[in-house]
Amino acid sequence: RANQGVLLVNAVNGRLGTSPNSNGELLASTNIFGVAAASAVTNGILAPSILSLDNNGVAGFVTVSNGSLVSVTSGTVSTLSGTQATSVAVLTGSQTLSGVNSIYALSTASNISGGMLKVQSISTGTMGGLVLNAAAGVAPTISSNLIFGDAAQNSLGGSASSGEALVFVGGGTATLSGNIWANGFTKFGAGNLALTGADFIYNNLVVQQGTVNLGSTGSLASQSTTLVLNDTGTFDLNGRANTFAALTNSANAAGGLITNLSATAGTLVINGTTTATFAGLITDGNGVVSLTKSGSATLTLGAQNVNFTNAGNNTFTGGVTLNQGGLTVNNPFALGGGPVLNGKSVPLGTSGGTFATTGDVNLVGGVLSLKSNGGGNDGTIILGNPTTNGVNVNVRGPVTIDVNQLTANTGNSFQIGNLTMTENTLTLTGGSSYRLRVAGTTTLAGAYATIALGSTDLSGAIEFAGKITGPGALNRGTGANTSRVLIIDNTTNDYTGGTNVTAAGSTATMLQVTATSGTPLGTGPVKVFPGGMLRLAGVGSLGNAPLSVFSRAQLLGIVVLDNSFDPSTTLTPTTFASAYNVGLGLGVPYFSQSLDMSQIGDGRAFLLNGIGQNIETAYLGATLGAGAADNLPGFTSQKVYRLMGSAWSGQTYGNLVFSGQDNVLTGTAFAQIGSPLANVGVGYSQLGQVTLRNSNNFTGGLQIAKSNTLQIETGAGPNGQTPMGSGYVEVYGTLQNSGLASSFVNGL
Repeated sequence: RANQGVLLVNAVNGRLGTSPNSNGELLASTNIFGVAAASAVTNGILAPSILSLDNNGVAGFVTVSNGSLVSVTSGTVSTLSGTQATSVAVLTGSQTLSGVNSIYALSTASNISGGMLKVQSISTGTMGGLVLNAAAGVAPTISSNLIFGDAAQNSLGGSASSGEALVFVGGGTATLSGNIWANGFTKFGAGNLALTGADFIYNNLVVQQGTVNLGSTGSLASQSTTLVLNDTGTFDLNGRANTFAALTNSANAAGGLITNLSATAGTLVINGTTTATFAGLITDGNGVVSLTKSGSATLTLGAQNVNFTNAGNNTFTGGVTLNQGGLTVNNPFALGGGPVLNGKSVPLGTSGGTFATTGDVNLVGGVLSLKSNGGGNDGTIILGNPTTNGVNVNVRGPVTIDVNQLTANTGNSFQIGNLTMTENTLTLTGGSSYRLRVAGTTTLAGAYATIALGSTDLSGAIEFAGKITGPGALNRGTGANTSRVLIIDNTTNDYTGGTNVTAAGSTATMLQVTATSGTPLGTGPVKVFPGGMLRLAGVGSLGNAPLSVFSRAQLLGIVVLDNSFDPSTTLTPTTFASAYNVGLGLGVPYFSQSLDMSQIGDGRAFLLNGIGQNIETAYLGATLGAGAADNLPGFTSQKVYRLMGSAWSGQTYGNLVFSGQDNVLTGTAFAQIGSPLANVGVGYSQLGQVTLRNSNNFTGGLQIAKSNTLQIETGAGPNGQTPMGSGYVEVYGTLQNSGLASSFVNGL
């Protein structure tokens, strides 16, 4: 026996089992519970995890005779009285107890009240139990206090290996209204069981068949009791909050149902330290069901599987609250919104079926992990009712949402409906290039909302496809890698608190605007702090929002162009300037628009790779106007090309390439590769490089700053190519050539 399993054998012709000719044959067994069949019998019966069941649903004990299973038609006693620890009782009428009474196993269809009854439960093979049969559809009530355990068991509990309560209910609703002490509890049989006392049930409460509920006065040792549901086993919330340490199925099992047969709303609370998976169903009944996850452990709501093809197609409508720990969702319907027909849960694809309303998901703390294979690659997975935008999510504390495949596929988006945030941080992580998409309205209800993207690959981005509104500021907070993007698509956003693209230490952040008209960044100020990257799709991406870009000694504020366009009308001297320079990134592999750097911002921006991730971007414009002169004595009239392979410390690296027409770098301008501040002891980590694949005729000279790289891939052509122009070259960083066509002609 494993996992508190049970066996019901139908009795035919007074014997157990049938042969093909229906003459009735004995069911033979040579080994039961790991011992010889005859040795498995204790006090005349097998442990009542094995019972016989007649055609009327009446259960009886089983023994072994001549190596075969045989029904037991009577007990050794017919009444309860004092110490009978080795007796098997089959009661014929109601009984009132007094004092402490003991019995090995008990079968009754009548009520028992008063006193205390100890039921022997020592090991798998030496275990009694309660068999509660129904008389004319009415099951008995036992109001006596019950203790399941060994001879030393008392209200303080017995040994770790003893004390399991075996309770069979054949029909109707049986009630255990006294207090119960048990080290594990197994309910089986088609009938219902109501627990209305103060029940000290430790370890697993297993429902193999039928329904169990706690009455209005019932209670459990909630942080020590795991609810285990298998097959058709049902737990009825009964219009109240029911708390368990964990929710799961037995090993290699599935199924089970959480519902609420009361008209009053019911809540399932999981609050423990045991990580578990439940591959069953959670549905409304006569009343609404909600789910609350607390405690440090992770609860996984499993996906459809071979043991239960409807697993995770949940239809409860009361919503979910995540307070602590983890909640992993392996089915898009796990949080509600699954298929229904006439208000009842049905398998997906049922003719005439619709989808349930999905309650809100309230995130107070912990990690919500969303996992699904979706329909393939680069698709959209709607979380909840698929005929809507998806489930609405309220962020009410610092929480993390992780998005990833279940077993296969890449690039999918998990889609939710409305998102409400109030002065908290939402961190996004993920894998397999999955992202989170907000299709509905995002409301910034407080003073601010912070989005932190913590993945270290291309996964875990968040896309705001719907409108962003409210008085709060939208903060693109710090994350582990700049490739994680906060994406804004909508053109009608009207949030007023502003937008902040921030960074902490040397960790950079990125916010991308794909809209090219309207007010995608709302009406408040847009501030790009050192290490922040604001990606723009066009000149209209800012809308009317005022922009400020800030830098510091070791970290640039950067604006990246995600298409080939001239940003000079948007990036002005008042919006795009800093004493430490700013960065203008090229965010496409091939940038074809000619730029005049003297007309962009204050004219002193560095042109750099805006893609990162060791990917190159090529400037293919016919010309590149040099930037404004440095404010240095003797150099106030010489224009400067300020070029950089990528961003500064902590930002992703890449390669800025000049591979179009010759003489893009021209005139008397000076070329500065990387910030000269690196030459005077300011610490940098400027990864990436500038690569010249063309010939240039500028005459003002060139400097490669410390920690920067310039790579030459031309210069050996028959026409005397001069990739570095004709001026002097100062090398504080790295100058290298690559390829047979490369040469330092006229450069050194």
